[in-house]
Amino acid sequence: MKKAFPALVLALALALCSACGTDAPETQSAETTAVPGGTLSENSGSLTPSGTESAGTGSASESAVLTETTDFQTSSEASSESEPAGLAPFVYEFDPYALSSEYAEIYGDGFVEVYRGLADAFINYETSCYCPDEATFTAIMDCLDCCMPYFSSDAVLTYESFDGDTRTLTINYISATREEHNEAYKSFIDEVRSCIDGVVFKNDSKLEAAISVYRNFASSLSYDLGTPDVSVYSAIMDRSGIAHGFAGAYAYLLRQIGIEANICGGLSYDSSAAHEWVVLRLGGSWYYADPTYESGETGGLGLSYFGTNDDERSQAGYDPKYFSVGTTNGLWAYALDVNGTEFSVFRGSSSFTLDRTASEITLSDGSTVPLSQLPGGLR
Repeated sequence: MKKAFPALVLALALALCSACGTDAPETQSAETTAVPGGTLSENSGSLTPSGTESAGTGSASESAVLTETTDFQTSSEASSESEPAGLAPFVYEFDPYALSSEYAEIYGDGFVEVYRGLADAFINYETSCYCPDEATFTAIMDCLDCCMPYFSSDAVLTYESFDGDTRTLTINYISATREEHNEAYKSFIDEVRSCIDGVVFKNDSKLEAAISVYRNFASSLSYDLGTPDVSVYSAIMDRSGIAHGFAGAYAYLLRQIGIEANICGGLSYDSSAAHEWVVLRLGGSWYYADPTYESGETGGLGLSYFGTNDDERSQAGYDPKYFSVGTTNGLWAYALDVNGTEFSVFRGSSSFTLDRTASEITLSDGSTVPLSQLPGGLR
């Protein structure tokens, strides 16, 4: 019997669903996160970690209670700014190879070649591709969910997919015809495009693009603790799921527009809770962003959880020693030095207005921040 072999982090996240009861959101359950020396689980039934996260003006509690199937304002309803007439559109081209730079660095050029070969095979509806060894196969599976989510639109790899004798991977398709396959793939691309077109503009700085996609995506999310599918693919297609899917999806969208980003998982100090968010690079430095908590606390309209650092995550009860980047169990956020405080002015902001003409952000408390003063804000 064939057995699905999803990425390791996806298998871990599925433990959340199996641990869930049928009661209200207060049900205790476990989202799991890889840590040095093994895997530890967390209580995330209501996503209410101990402690608060605060800095700068105002405070942002990291006790954002997220209820099952809660619908928030859509991004089109949420946008408060009126863009100037004639703003040049961003010409978006889908990148099927949007691999995190961290994976490429850890696994090397040989892995990247196989990864791109698998992408090409899927796009062309081919049933096999080259894979030199089981280690590479395992690495592919580790990053498939987060880096190639469209694969799930019409295909699956199994424990039996890798053949060491022929050095090939066999791809099992869901569709019966090439036309069905093309439609499934196109539907994913269209959904990604809907998160970017009309949201990012041609002359946007990286910061403008990052926060615009952040609000557009976070404001459309529905947290569903009982979902049977916690994948990044599902989060993009349905805007429903849990932290793993939301974080992976936002990181994927950022990579699609040329911003370095990856999923990041954290463990609480008492080992009772874990959570997943995003680590992204702006202005040459790394910062955290949490679309799940933003969605829960501000309906996705604010910036309370954008641009946070290790200290703020620590104040929220999470131990920076166990912030794992990606799904390789080989890269830890402490190596990225996530300590910048430039975005502390965002804490407590329940909404914001981005004025591209004036190159400034106005926060919910009425304060105005020039983009030039923030990492990635310069065009």
